Amino acid sequence: MTIGDICTLIETWAPPAIAWEKDNVGLLIGSRGSRVRKALVSHDVTPAVVDEAVSIGAGLIVCHHPLIFTPLRRIDPGTPAGRMIETLMRNRIGLYAAHTNLDFTGGGVSDTLARRLGIV
Repeated sequence: MTIGDICTLIETWAPPAIAWEKDNVGLLIGSRGSRVRKALVSHDVTPAVVDEAVSIGAGLIVCHHPLIFTPLRRIDPGTPAGRMIETLMRNRIGLYAAHTNLDFTGGGVSDTLARRLGIV
């Protein structure tokens, strides 16, 4: 399986076009052609999540909240975000964010939360 295969599965269910226009969804780091044997799913991308992805040999992290949200001016490994980006790239781990597109899609985050709270 490739990163592109996983992107297509997610995007068929939660198309990037339905995301909030200022959101940053989709493949943030990596190449769609890269092979993936393991993927890690997380709500947020934290140093611990990146460390776990490295330790298990994941080829992709699928997260809800994008690590890269505003335009980057630099990748500084002296900052937490810069270190995570550097580690992901050095270890050839892709990063895919499904944020507001996953919130807005049918059967997504908002629908699931409403069902669990008993309001739908």
